[in-house]
Amino acid sequence: MIWPALIAHADWGTDPRKRQVAVARSTCSNGDGHASYLVESLAPATDGRWFFGQLRAAADPGQAMIGFDFPIGLPRAYAAAAGIAAFPAWLAALGTPPWESFHLVAAQPGEITLYRPFYPMRPGGTHREHLHLALGLSARDLRRRCEGNDAEALFWTLGGKQVGKGALIGWQLIAAARRARPSIRLWPFDGPLSDLLTGRAQTVVAETYPREYYRHLGPPARWSKRRRADRLRQIPGLFA
Repeated sequence: MIWPALIAHADWGTDPRKRQVAVARSTCSNGDGHASYLVESLAPATDGRWFFGQLRAAADPGQAMIGFDFPIGLPRAYAAAAGIAAFPAWLAALGTPPWESFHLVAAQPGEITLYRPFYPMRPGGTHREHLHLALGLSARDLRRRCEGNDAEALFWTLGGKQVGKGALIGWQLIAAARRARPSIRLWPFDGPLSDLLTGRAQTVVAETYPREYYRHLGPPARWSKRRRADRLRQIPGLFA
């Protein structure tokens, strides 16, 4: 495995003005199978059309690895119901029948289908049961295993916990990028990380899941990422 020349993380929300990208560059290999990285920037994201090109240029001639904080992948029950066998192939098919309306958020319960699952377009008289009944899937069916029991259903688009709109925007970004740059690979769908980081794939894309990461900071404790004092208390665990 070849360590990436550049590792980046993108906070890719629905508002382009709030998208931030942190970039770290490889400084050396320690000779023990590990590499050292230095964080070199934290800045607003480039326009989506140019994002991957700029990342690729910054890593050249080495590899780049980029993490996004939107879901990359589908709940297994939904994929089975919709006849989706592989996430990368499905991503490439977006915009073609029967997926030509997938990007349109349903305004009414009657508009929800397996091929147009995002709901609702706006608040007012909407219920999660509309989504469950239209898709024939429960709330648990609409979560991936990594999301536990308290995350919002993937296709629900209202409230502070919703991730549906971010997923929709993110999938469109990756699909367009892969059409323009076939060397972009998705982990884990395109293979084990050790295989993808061999220099052949110019850019490797992965999902970063903050809640999964928090357990590495130390023993569980009551804290909020929104409070600066709480974040400061996590620094020893972060460095450890």
